[in-house]
Amino acid sequence: MTRYFALVLLLYISQNIFSQTQSFDERTGIEINFSAEGKIFPESWYSAKIDAKGGSLSEKEFTRSKEVVTKALSKYPVDVIKTNLKAVYVLDSIIFFGVPYGGTNSNNKIYLGNRGENKGYTDHYIEQAFHEEFSSILLRNKPLYLDKARWQSNNARSFTYGTGGVNAIKQNKDGLIFDSTFHKIGLLSEYSASDLENDFNSFARNLFEPKPGFRELLEKYEGIRNKRKLTIEFYHKINETFTEEFFDKILYSRN
Repeated sequence: MTRYFALVLLLYISQNIFSQTQSFDERTGIEINFSAEGKIFPESWYSAKIDAKGGSLSEKEFTRSKEVVTKALSKYPVDVIKTNLKAVYVLDSIIFFGVPYGGTNSNNKIYLGNRGENKGYTDHYIEQAFHEEFSSILLRNKPLYLDKARWQSNNARSFTYGTGGVNAIKQNKDGLIFDSTFHKIGLLSEYSASDLENDFNSFARNLFEPKPGFRELLEKYEGIRNKRKLTIEFYHKINETFTEEFFDKILYSRN
């Protein structure tokens, strides 16, 4: 084999591998990537303190992961996606500060973990994580769209938020299970208590992909019902198609 043809073959193989680990959502054009090769995170995340690491997704999870992400993207108007999001990475593992994450986000990218359904990474779990991370991007881009004073007025007077998600994970206080201990003080779960953003995230994920039992919590707890309304108000300011009727249709079709 001549040197020229060897180079052509190498180029073909590298392009073919790349095309297998990268896809696009046909409706929005958003990149969906399954590879952790190269610098996929913001440069500052590679500092010794944050020490960002990612593991490439198992090939057997490519198709399912794309289907889940495509389904999640379909719930937003195209312009909302294109204005706020550039790419979605679905990876086998995501590690920051020495601890594993189920998902995170940067200015315009979402990173989701998927280690397989047998390890709890169901379609529902992954889609909820997408909506959670995207809600952080939207909140960062439009901080005044959420009335934080009204939001916190629905928390018990004795409650104060923690010091953020990283510390909650390190302290093993990142549970997402619905817990009446937290419902009574206006929260959905243990992780919601870590800070206001994570509290808001917990409602966003249950607007677009409600967890079983969410509907019953709305009926029982005024604080949770009010926070859902505030979350809907936020999204309605993002795009007028996000009405209470829009989210009620999702909610009542699930349980």
